[in-house]
Amino acid sequence: MLRVLSFSLFVLSWLPGLTQADSSLSSFSASVDAGSVLLIWTLEAGSTCNGISVQRSTDLLTFYEIGNIAGICGSDDQPVTYTFSDDRPVLNAENHYRLELGQLGYTSTRTVDVTDFSSDKIQIRPNPVSSSLVVRLENARFELLKCSISDVSGKVLDQFSIREGELTLNTTQLPIGIFIFSVVYEDGALYYSKFSVSR
Repeated sequence: MLRVLSFSLFVLSWLPGLTQADSSLSSFSASVDAGSVLLIWTLEAGSTCNGISVQRSTDLLTFYEIGNIAGICGSDDQPVTYTFSDDRPVLNAENHYRLELGQLGYTSTRTVDVTDFSSDKIQIRPNPVSSSLVVRLENARFELLKCSISDVSGKVLDQFSIREGELTLNTTQLPIGIFIFSVVYEDGALYYSKFSVSR
């Protein structure tokens, strides 16, 4: 059995998925707050860097700088916490965030999904779907929602009620084609969205 008796930051930078920048942080989080994304991170005591670049991507391939903190960051003797608000995240998509901590390099990414219900009460992704579908519903008051899935002829294939604002549906039992997800709110308001199944 291998036992680790001690380690260095150099060793940590070689662990899969863990970068030298990650090992300098005690925390790094991303959360949606009223349509913005709030990033909060803390540099460990003794960790410093020359500037911080806040970066965002929607495909995990190309990252764009959306903010920066110039100058020496961190402290030799105490942890330092930073915050950044992305007030213009990409709506109805996954937003991936990372930090470039000067000479320490890039952190691993944090991902949040920012859903905008201003035009549609129902968000369905991915669409088209092959096996698993995520449905997001505007339901801040936790109403009992009556949901159904039907084919384009109107034949109801499934019905259920939920109070959550998000659900995952297994679509492997549905044939290839176009379907309608509908939801009825407690006040009787009806909303629907089409999705297609492909394989």
